[in-house]
Amino acid sequence: MIFKKENIYILCREDYKNYKRKIEARTFIQEGIKFAIIGNSFEGYNLTMCENGMCIMYATKLKDIMAEMNKVIYMIKESKPYFFENAKKMFDEAEEE
Repeated sequence: MIFKKENIYILCREDYKNYKRKIEARTFIQEGIKFAIIGNSFEGYNLTMCENGMCIMYATKLKDIMAEMNKVIYMIKESKPYFFENAKKMFDEAEEE
């Protein structure tokens, strides 16, 4: 797995509105899905889907996220398509912050 540093947008919600916030993350592609790792060893780590800016998982240690990757990918592939279609729609309609 190769990590690449790049700027991505994540989906945030404040005051009943959706916003896209630009942040620096470490990205990688696994089984055709682009993910980002956000965070550090002091605050913890978030696993985010780059396509829709949605946080999938939080862990205090990066190795815990990496250990669960097969389970996460399985859950994503088994999820109903409308779940990610709605998330993508929210992401596309969100205002940039």
